[in-house]
Amino acid sequence: MNRSGRVGVLPLLVVTAVLLAGCSGGGSGTDRSTDAAGPSAATATAAPTTAAPVAEPSVAASPSTAAQIAEVVTTWYEFGGESAMVDLIGEIVTVQADRTPDELGYVTVDFGPLFDATEAARWPGTIPDTRTQTEWWTALGHLEDGAQAVLDSSPDVSLLWSRQETEQAYEGWRTFDKGVKELKAVQARLRGTFGLRPPTDPWKAPR
Repeated sequence: MNRSGRVGVLPLLVVTAVLLAGCSGGGSGTDRSTDAAGPSAATATAAPTTAAPVAEPSVAASPSTAAQIAEVVTTWYEFGGESAMVDLIGEIVTVQADRTPDELGYVTVDFGPLFDATEAARWPGTIPDTRTQTEWWTALGHLEDGAQAVLDSSPDVSLLWSRQETEQAYEGWRTFDKGVKELKAVQARLRGTFGLRPPTDPWKAPR
């Protein structure tokens, strides 16, 4: 299905009715044994041994290491990360607004700009912090998967959805909302751990 298409949602009363109806011992390694038989084995004199140097205890991560991580994360944020995140949030806000039914009770959502924003969000590269990067990519994946599921559930001809299509749309929105929640968690980590935040709240910015 073309991601840039629009999905039209049937009147909410019909959706609600359908949804309510549907709620019914590994190996020991290399053998190191040798043949000790023979005169040399019996008469060999032990050579003097010297004590092996004692290994220094490993040094825990120093504050400078944390400072270096914060520095490179800040670089990622300032050179594309912030703008990509703000643009993505803006498209999410638009999608959420479009989920509100019009005067006829219909909902029409265009996911094209959202898909463009999730793809653009990957261009700044990997966030140089493993936890933040994992949460970031997980959020992007759920946003895309959820939107695609809703888009694929739209009937090609009829304005009326089947029960299966309605359930697919419902699950798609659940996945999408999960991605939104995860994206907000990424924002909170960037703010709380690295002190990074946009000048204004993109979730409240006018569109």
